[in-house]
Amino acid sequence: MKKLAVFLMIASSSIIYAQSILGTYTQSAFLAPDKIRDAATKDLVITKDPVKKNVIWISNLLGNSRIYAVANTKTEDAEVYSIPPQTAFGYAVKLGCIAYKTEDSEISISLNNKTNCLGMSQSDYSNISVGKNGIKTKDISMNSKGAKIDVAKVLAGVQYVGKKN
Repeated sequence: MKKLAVFLMIASSSIIYAQSILGTYTQSAFLAPDKIRDAATKDLVITKDPVKKNVIWISNLLGNSRIYAVANTKTEDAEVYSIPPQTAFGYAVKLGCIAYKTEDSEISISLNNKTNCLGMSQSDYSNISVGKNGIKTKDISMNSKGAKIDVAKVLAGVQYVGKKN
């Protein structure tokens, strides 16, 4: 009986944990091309795929259409999904990622912005040089005067932040 109770407790917490990203989200911030931003009139909805357990569907991000994402990393604190190339609402998604923070039930979605999805692919990693002129990577440089950031690159594509209802 004790083993059954422990099993049920673990199984129920696994089900809750696996479904933590699923639900409805209210927009906190949304940067996108005008056509997409103007069509965002409904709450974002995330549902699981009925067949593939590592796939979720995101509705109402790009108009009334849906896009899918594939699980990348899951911990008790966060979930990360990659969004493969696809087209929805006339918008060609080349790459994307979703980060969900369990503690504050907040989601961040980035489409067509390699900077925000850095680390999702092995090709993202490059050498780091540290010297008297500061720290440099392929896309970032920091020195005693501060950090050099290309704002157009950071804000490119579609950026969505939402809070779970």
